[in-house]
Amino acid sequence: MKIKHNTVKMENSANHSTSLEFTNFVTQVGLTLIQLQRTEYIIQASISVFDIAILSKDKRFKGFDSKSFLADTEEAKKTRKQTLGVLIDFLNTYASSLSLNEAELDKFLKDRNKFIHSFWREELSGGKSTNGWSPAALEFTSAFLADILKWQRVFQGLMALMVIAVKDRVTDTEASKEVLEKTAPFIKDFLSAIK
Repeated sequence: MKIKHNTVKMENSANHSTSLEFTNFVTQVGLTLIQLQRTEYIIQASISVFDIAILSKDKRFKGFDSKSFLADTEEAKKTRKQTLGVLIDFLNTYASSLSLNEAELDKFLKDRNKFIHSFWREELSGGKSTNGWSPAALEFTSAFLADILKWQRVFQGLMALMVIAVKDRVTDTEASKEVLEKTAPFIKDFLSAIK
């Protein structure tokens, strides 16, 4: 790979530069990664609004709440690093009354793990791609990105409902008002995701 003046030029082994399709594919992969990280952050933030008594039942989240979520402590950093799988497991275990579609959450986790851990091997290696991309890889990435954006909306809606539920016990009313303004439009997405 050669980087020159904000332009990335990739060359294959035959020294042919890649196409606009490859550039678009790489852009799509980067966008997917960034949105996936944003979704994991939104899920963690949603969990941080849960009642402390519920969180304290799980040692991975002991002492974790909406105030400590952004704290610059080792414990908060460790908790924020929990993987999406642990977060989904937490939701399935402690928030089963939410009745989120487990099959869809499991598919999301499976696709997340494929994208993070084996995407290149499964979609691009061994002659599956030409010039560094393939239509199948682009199709997977496009579908996964759509799923990521759906789950962002679902968890933002969940966060809005949780903020409404605890608003009488919140001391920082400006912060909760700000969160609610940003997340309330997504309540309908959360409601459409429950069984």
